[in-house]
Amino acid sequence: MYNLRYHIVSIVAVFLALALGLVLGGLIGDRATSSLQSNLADNISQKFNQISEESAQVKSANDRLTSFGADNLALLTKDRLTGDTVLLVGAQGDASKHTSQLLQQAGALVVVADINASRYKAGDTNLESAKLVDELKTRFKLTDDLDALAVGFAAEWAPAASGTTGATASPAPAPARPVTAALQHDGILKLSGDITTTASLDSVVDVALGENNAADPFGLQLAQAFNAQKTPTITAQMDGATSTLGSDAAGKGLGATDLLGTPMGDWTVIAVLDGSAPAATYGTLDGADQVYPPVK
Repeated sequence: MYNLRYHIVSIVAVFLALALGLVLGGLIGDRATSSLQSNLADNISQKFNQISEESAQVKSANDRLTSFGADNLALLTKDRLTGDTVLLVGAQGDASKHTSQLLQQAGALVVVADINASRYKAGDTNLESAKLVDELKTRFKLTDDLDALAVGFAAEWAPAASGTTGATASPAPAPARPVTAALQHDGILKLSGDITTTASLDSVVDVALGENNAADPFGLQLAQAFNAQKTPTITAQMDGATSTLGSDAAGKGLGATDLLGTPMGDWTVIAVLDGSAPAATYGTLDGADQVYPPVK
């Protein structure tokens, strides 16, 4: 991917050089011979053709490597998350669709959370979630309403809350979850499927975007809440996306990658969720020590 970008920059540089040559030619005027100008144009044209051919070769090689990586990724991640229930925060866009497929291929049961924190209004007595906020802020020593709701939600679903893991790990009835019920009632958070018998959420992936392609604030609050419960959590941004999701998450100490959709980024997500890699900063984000975790 870096070689291709380098060649693209080189092509742009060639065009800039051509433009500069034309400007200088106009300034020099009669003092420059037409043969010199012609030679300059020929040299630039030859260089452009050479770079174009090299770029095509690099792209072809990258395509082959990507295809090879994708084939091996399927073998590497197979059954890694079998028996786990994974919360996917963010129901919209290519990132959510891709991540859902990736997790299912790894054997996980995926619960998608469609979030809309704008529905929350502090003090609105018609909202079930607003009725719980004061008690949650006192219990968890927080001052922000949405922070309290996120932490309360995570506490209801963390493995420690039920003493077990996985969707079918225990035949006992699922515990009462008033925060979850309130968030769903108010439309702040909608969970896919029927998870009333799900014992816990074993890991979390946040791909939710808010305004201007920045991270959805409530999505990050949920990710932070689960991370604080020691639940494997990572925030994943699509490769090449003009988003600040990855950097926003890394800035808050969350695990993050900006290569989702590539074999390297997809492996990072699975490795963090199955516990074989720490929830650190990966990819090309500032502060990343590794592009992806060791394959093992």
